Amino acid sequence: MITKEEAKARWRGVLIPLVTPFKENGDVDLDALRENVAWVLEQGAELGNSIFLAAGSGGDFTVMNLEERKQVISTVAETVDGQAPIIAGAQSCDIRDCIAIGQLCADLGVDAIQISGPFYYDVRTDDLIAWHEEVARQADIAFGIYNHWYSGTKYDMPLEMAERLLEIPNSVGVNWASPDINKFYEGLRRFCPRVAVV
Repeated sequence: MITKEEAKARWRGVLIPLVTPFKENGDVDLDALRENVAWVLEQGAELGNSIFLAAGSGGDFTVMNLEERKQVISTVAETVDGQAPIIAGAQSCDIRDCIAIGQLCADLGVDAIQISGPFYYDVRTDDLIAWHEEVARQADIAFGIYNHWYSGTKYDMPLEMAERLLEIPNSVGVNWASPDINKFYEGLRRFCPRVAVV
């Protein structure tokens, strides 16, 4: 598992949220995904200027089952082959899926997973902390704490919640955003000295 210092050193440049391509019959098109990732690498994406985000919200994780999500993440990891950092979406309403994705990512050498706060149900602070702690117990993978305020429940994670999540040893970074510009800048002020900020 990467450390906070390693994440700060590795997570530089542009975050590339990979779109997951599908065939006309609805199957995931892993060949097209592989070609897309290879093309991005050929254009110069590498450690120091790019971070790949696999199977996140822009990657349509909500319309894939667990096996498809694992195939997408595995395909991206195989194609990138250590040339650039990878963060994988592990959002789920089922903690077992979140843990399974975390375990797979640890095995593949993916840098981290992002676990959003609620994207369907309203959040309860202690529930969100307990969720992250349980994933940490069962998967030796780093976390990018994710404030996913712009869809679903529109939950804008309080700064204090992010601070508590950063106390979990697996937490090495923050995928930070907020609709409140003052809160956004306050988050940057607090988090940038300590962890990687996406």
